[in-house]
Amino acid sequence: MGDFTSVTPHIIARESLIILENELVLAGLVHRNFTREFQKVGSTVSIRKPVSMTAASVSDTVNEVTPTESSV
Repeated sequence: MGDFTSVTPHIIARESLIILENELVLAGLVHRNFTREFQKVGSTVSIRKPVSMTAASVSDTVNEVTPTESSV
């Protein structure tokens, strides 16, 4: 039998965590720009909604649109 005395649960857990972090897909897709706003304790949470823009058909004129931020 092999010598497994040098393999500890700590080493196995560390290597497993590295593999798990490399295999995660959804964690990289989560929008995390609001993490600063969840630091305070309270009963109300206000977050900013990302500004959404719409496209129009191509024309010769340029219409300037000022984006406005809102919160929920």
